[in-house]
Amino acid sequence: MSNRKSSTQTGPASTLAAEMRTVFRKLKLRLREHGGHSDLTPSQISVVLRLEKDGSATVSSLARTEGMRPQSMSAVVTPLQESGLVRGAPDRATDGKL
Repeated sequence: MSNRKSSTQTGPASTLAAEMRTVFRKLKLRLREHGGHSDLTPSQISVVLRLEKDGSATVSSLARTEGMRPQSMSAVVTPLQESGLVRGAPDRATDGKL
């Protein structure tokens, strides 16, 4: 016996997945339209949640964890520092932790 599904079984799933992607894309665009200028970006939210969960971290380690370059992570972190949501502090072992 074969474990492969027939095309009739995978067809509806593929169609549903495509429809869900379309709905989520529209929802995401709609949420962006209604977001305020003071709202956090998805990257900023991710950083704040990671710091809350894991504790202090360097910009370099955050970048590595999030799959970004350190320069890009600095651009994410700087507005968070300016707004007072995170603060940087020197760390003896590294160039500084948040």
